[in-house]
Amino acid sequence: MQENGKKEEERKAEGQKVEGQKAEGQKEEQQAEDLFDVIVPVGTPRSVIRDVVRKFPVQLVDLKMPAYFANMEGDEREVLAFRGPRKVVEEVEKFIRKELEEFIETGGWRKEKPPES
Repeated sequence: MQENGKKEEERKAEGQKVEGQKAEGQKEEQQAEDLFDVIVPVGTPRSVIRDVVRKFPVQLVDLKMPAYFANMEGDEREVLAFRGPRKVVEEVEKFIRKELEEFIETGGWRKEKPPES
């Protein structure tokens, strides 16, 4: 009888482990679903990319995107993107636009010195 009781306890414990693993997997899937990407425009200055990573809770990731221009149809290009929650990514997009506009208006020179590391 004790052996059956032990086996049953082991099965319950194993079932709890499996349920816990399923719950973790579902959490990870939901977290992945809650993340959004904003593609870094080609030619974005490194200083702007650096500033985004320092100021916002995002990850810099590599993506492969299909290319649909010139004679590159069906080709893939590697691009950089910032990955984070929707609200944060929307702020990043606004920040990049503002920084690029300033960069263009000033001829590529910043008004203040970049922070020293």
